[in-house]
Amino acid sequence: MSTHRTLLGRAAGTLGVLVWMVVSAHPGFAQLAVIGSPDIHVDQSGTVVAPGDVVEDIEVLMPALVDLGPLPDGAEVNSYTPLSTTEQYFTLAHTIELPGGVTARPRDVVLWDGVSYSIALDGGVFGFPDGAAIDALAIDPFTLTSWLSFDITVDLSGYIFRDADVFDESFNKVFDSTAAGVPMGMDVDAVGMIPTTNDVLLSFDVGGSLGGVTFADEDVLRYDPDGDTWTLVVDTSASQPNWAAADLDAISVVPEPEGAVMLAAGLAALVLFARRRAQLRMTCSTRFVVGT
Repeated sequence: MSTHRTLLGRAAGTLGVLVWMVVSAHPGFAQLAVIGSPDIHVDQSGTVVAPGDVVEDIEVLMPALVDLGPLPDGAEVNSYTPLSTTEQYFTLAHTIELPGGVTARPRDVVLWDGVSYSIALDGGVFGFPDGAAIDALAIDPFTLTSWLSFDITVDLSGYIFRDADVFDESFNKVFDSTAAGVPMGMDVDAVGMIPTTNDVLLSFDVGGSLGGVTFADEDVLRYDPDGDTWTLVVDTSASQPNWAAADLDAISVVPEPEGAVMLAAGLAALVLFARRRAQLRMTCSTRFVVGT
């Protein structure tokens, strides 16, 4: 992983300046659109979103679906995050054979590059226990930092993570559910990063109350670890009543329109720059990196 950091160092530094410029010049960047996937079929104002679909914005009328390729019938997306406009990373709730002879298991991360599927992270190789499913995934496109959470408590080389914990590729807890007051029996089943902040976006498999904030399993919460505060940022069923029966089990965030245009252009240019410098592959000792 240190090699990857060296190769990406200049690009990440340049992109950090770009992000600062976008945030400074575009206050609207703070407005985030939430990409998501439900655990059941949901009719979102005429667009039927299946468990194998990812919708580009869970709050708008008649949203578009993200292209995840020709997923077989019965596929259920368990987590999702894009790295670029053509690289979609996701996990699946059940073992399934994908076109091209790719077998995807719940502990694996799948990459759809717009043409074919591949396994970006083989959970078996990395020691993820059989029977554990990755049910929350996020990748920071600026640093390639990866966040994961499982649907059960796992022991990874002596590091114990609850199903409500979120950890990075160095096995650091980026969200410590116990410290944040999340009760046992509540599972983080979707996580999102917010660029330029330490805050975490979370959705849980059940409703409840945290820090005085009441929420349902289709809602998105924002947790500020510095202030130890919770905020309800998306009340999904308020804008889309048909989501009330669903669980929002995969999320990612993108800046709302004005800042998104500049950010996407800059990101695409720097992703291309990084690719020209090196073809990235995952490495693992006690760490992992998802990215190409």
